[in-house]
Amino acid sequence: LHALIHSLSSSLGVLFNMLLIFLVLKKTPKQLRTYSILILNFALCELFTCLADLLVQPR
Repeated sequence: LHALIHSLSSSLGVLFNMLLIFLVLKKTPKQLRTYSILILNFALCELFTCLADLLVQPR
């Protein structure tokens, strides 16, 4: 059960961070372009963290 919950939460993290990256790159208004770089940075870091967590699956 623990492995299932872990895999599900990591997979959702990957999915939602990819969605956030897409939205930041395609839908950000010009007024928020500077702030979008910060959001993109956080989303990329979290995406790689979720991917690593999904691949490693700590015990």
